[in-house]
Amino acid sequence: MASISHHPGLLLLVGVALSLACQSSSVAGALAVAASSAGLLDLSGACWVIYGANLGSGFNFALLAKAHQGEAAQIALMQAAQKLAGFAVAMLLVGIEQLSGRPLIESTIASLSSSLTAQVAWVFLLYQVAGSAVCTVFVGPILAVLERVAPPSKLQEMSKPAYLIEDALV
Repeated sequence: MASISHHPGLLLLVGVALSLACQSSSVAGALAVAASSAGLLDLSGACWVIYGANLGSGFNFALLAKAHQGEAAQIALMQAAQKLAGFAVAMLLVGIEQLSGRPLIESTIASLSSSLTAQVAWVFLLYQVAGSAVCTVFVGPILAVLERVAPPSKLQEMSKPAYLIEDALV
């Protein structure tokens, strides 16, 4: 990884590949922490691996959703949406950094810890929080789309309690 540590596109692909191979963005994130601890990646390089890992995890969830229907598919697609929303926030911040010439992500993370490995862990955590926050804000529209894309199966419809107030089920 040391030879590609200053190539964001390649590091993004490494993160995607790790996540697809391990089926876990957490494992890929842990590898980014280990690589930064070993001096193979700086904070910027580790960030790109983490962005790619979460993007790859979103792809994994989308593939998983194809194997299911109804509520199971909706859950997997919501996870994919959370990962992709985090990626969108990260890319928005990277774009703002490029336009302003200021390292917003690195300076924010540096204020949270002086340890490089802890900074990489913070990036991973804040990525998850950002994706979850976006999905929380837009939960209504996202659920409406998910219900259209992956409607409940006949069995799931039949298993709903018949004589309860719908609002009491939420």
